[in-house]
Amino acid sequence: MSSPTRSELGHAILTFVERDDYPESELVVSADLAPSAVPAALKLLRDAREAIRDHVRGQSRDIAADVDPWLAQARQLQGDVRNAEAAAREIAQLDRERDRLEEQVRDLANKHQFLQREISFNQTLFESLEALNAYRNRLRTAEDSLAKDDIVLAVQELRCVEDEIESSPGLQETSALNLLRVRVAEVRIAIAEKLTTCWSSCVVLNTDERRLLVGQTEDGHSQVALDSAVAGLNELGLLNSQLELFSRSLQEVIIGPLLSQDHKSGARRALVEDNGVQVQEVDTPATARACIEDIQTLLKFLNDHLPTSVTSPLSTILLPKVTAVLITQWLNPSLPVGLDGLVEFCNLLDDVELLCNIVKNFGWQGEAHLKDWVEDVPYSWLNKRRDDILDLMRSLMLCKLGPLKRVERTETQRVSSNDHQLVPEGKEDGKQVLADLGRNLTADDSASPKEVEDGDMSAWGIEDDGDGPGGDRDVEDPNDVDDAWGFDQDMGDDTQATEKQDVNGKDARREDKPPSYPSPSGHEMTLRETYCVSYLPDAILRLVDRTLRDFLSLLQPTSNASHKAVAPAATGLVVLPPLVLSMYRALSPRHYKKHDSGNMLLYNDAMWLGEQLRKLNEDLSKYCADQTLKPGKELSLASDAIGVERFAKSAYKREMDIQRARLADLFEPARGFENCTVEPFSARCDAAVNGVVSHLRQLNISWKGVLSRSALLQSLGSLLSNVVHTVMTDIEDMSDISELESNQLATLCGRISSLEDLFLPDDDPELPKRRGGDGEEEDEVGHTMPLTAIYTPNWFKFQFLANILESTLADIRYLWTEGELGLEFSADEVIELIEALFADSEVRRRTIGDIKRGSTASR
Repeated sequence: MSSPTRSELGHAILTFVERDDYPESELVVSADLAPSAVPAALKLLRDAREAIRDHVRGQSRDIAADVDPWLAQARQLQGDVRNAEAAAREIAQLDRERDRLEEQVRDLANKHQFLQREISFNQTLFESLEALNAYRNRLRTAEDSLAKDDIVLAVQELRCVEDEIESSPGLQETSALNLLRVRVAEVRIAIAEKLTTCWSSCVVLNTDERRLLVGQTEDGHSQVALDSAVAGLNELGLLNSQLELFSRSLQEVIIGPLLSQDHKSGARRALVEDNGVQVQEVDTPATARACIEDIQTLLKFLNDHLPTSVTSPLSTILLPKVTAVLITQWLNPSLPVGLDGLVEFCNLLDDVELLCNIVKNFGWQGEAHLKDWVEDVPYSWLNKRRDDILDLMRSLMLCKLGPLKRVERTETQRVSSNDHQLVPEGKEDGKQVLADLGRNLTADDSASPKEVEDGDMSAWGIEDDGDGPGGDRDVEDPNDVDDAWGFDQDMGDDTQATEKQDVNGKDARREDKPPSYPSPSGHEMTLRETYCVSYLPDAILRLVDRTLRDFLSLLQPTSNASHKAVAPAATGLVVLPPLVLSMYRALSPRHYKKHDSGNMLLYNDAMWLGEQLRKLNEDLSKYCADQTLKPGKELSLASDAIGVERFAKSAYKREMDIQRARLADLFEPARGFENCTVEPFSARCDAAVNGVVSHLRQLNISWKGVLSRSALLQSLGSLLSNVVHTVMTDIEDMSDISELESNQLATLCGRISSLEDLFLPDDDPELPKRRGGDGEEEDEVGHTMPLTAIYTPNWFKFQFLANILESTLADIRYLWTEGELGLEFSADEVIELIEALFADSEVRRRTIGDIKRGSTASR
């Protein structure tokens, strides 16, 4: 491959300069430009430049004729530009001249305005100086008049100066006017002091003598009339402040002692003299009527001796304060709580109305408070009655429960001749029949375990539904605020109330109760039992009874005329008994906590109170029927009685729930009696059972002094039933019971069985016993029969379980086939116990087969 020649390199450079094109030959592009090749390239560039110049010259010569006009126009345009620039410079010069002239004009205008202001200022200054001179002259006249005791002229001149100063806008912020204001204030103070001195000399309040003197008095230089002093004070706007001071002084010196209640000896009365009134102590007692009479005397004196310009504004200041004190300290305390003091109170109302008429006749203002109080007397009386009864309730709740008293509950029922045979001769006490009927209850072998567990005590109104005597499974939480305050007392219509009473009341009967065989030889017997209550329900009942009887008295068309004063508030009295009972329900849980058996005592009190409310409701209904009164449905206490009884049952339920929880906590360490023969589990089981037995005995001691005998046995029976159920469930859940465990469990069951002595009728000789051959009441083996099975429905089952734990297979088969084991246990339950207690053997299989066959045959 050969390198490019110098000519080729020159042409490549020329082509690049002319057309900006790169050479196409790779040899040219990659070749080195040697210095020897530069002259040839430069020669080519010079030749190309000369050729272009020749071409341009030739073209110029051809178009010279067309270019000359354009050159002439360009020269003309250049001349025009120079002319425009000269004109612009001239315009700028003229503008600067105009600004200079305008500045001269503004300067001259400012000088003119300044001269105008100076002229106006001088004129205003002259006028102000003349006004100040006039004000000074008037002040001098006022001072001269004051010096001459011409207060009226002094006040007039002072008022003119003050008005003119306020109406002079040009002098408001000047030092001269401020100095003049200081002088005006000094003159005003001097005149005010003179007027106050004149007032004090005409209206004298002697604190030591408690005396008010009104009249004209000589001060040694001049005699100033009270009217002139009042007019001057009114003109200066000082009358109201002076009357405020006079009103306060009058209340301290005259009215305060008259209306005060802390009199050491006797009362204080207002005695009128010639030109004064004085407060003096008298031997008569202080009463509200005497206070009103003294206020009337004082107001008449003020109206007679003071000008109208004083009494009218004074009444608006004085009377509201006087009436407020009169109402607070005398009228409201004079409101009687009951109806006994209404006669005297009506006389007091007449005096109050007379005082209102006196004030109205004087043309005064301020008696509106007294009129409102008279109109609100019925409602004020009702509020005081409510406050009094609530204060009594609070006082009762703050007192100790005190000693308890025993009350008796009786009920008459007709029994058949068969039941009548259970009653011993010469005795018709319901407890014996109740106990024997309860004992017969256990003979109903067909009852299910659940039905037997819910033993019936409805004849005493204390049926055990798991929540206590007379309990209701739907009892609400006693801590609920609405239930405690009785906001949900609407128990529905009369039919619902009757159904509620049929369920929880004395006529309730369960289906599993022994049938009553009607007999023409039926016999009436009286059921009696006693229990303890505190003083509280009786006190509440007296409050309710007194309130409702006052309500009926106000409804009487021939009632005392004095009752008309509070008759409009009669219907409000009906609200007070529910309010009292609501307060009792709200506060009694905390109040009864002070007693060891607080919830049980609360149950007794509330049940007794509900029963007495029903009786009171019947008595009031009968009274209204006899007197042909129509008090309305509001008077009925039926819903209140239901609410109190529900509250009682909730208290019982709360106590029973607490005790069940405690028993469950005591049983917790036993852990289902697993490993009951291995330490430390054995000791824990012993401690758990001993704790349960001890706790139930302690409850018996604590409740015995409060609950009735039947309620006590039922409550203990319910708790014991829970204990027995827990033990039986734990034992039945054990899949494998060794011989040692069986003996240990039997021992523990025996300790629980020792609680039978709590259900012995020995504590109450009127409870039944089986009569032996010698006339003593004994069972077949000569012992007193406990009533445990009556109040603990699963007691027999528990006893059979204890026997099974210590029995052989033969004994268990005998109890099933010949005994009464099948009445308490099902075949499956017995078989599970046998499989847990005995190892697999031929004898166990035969025994289980006999039990299954016997169960199938019995079906």
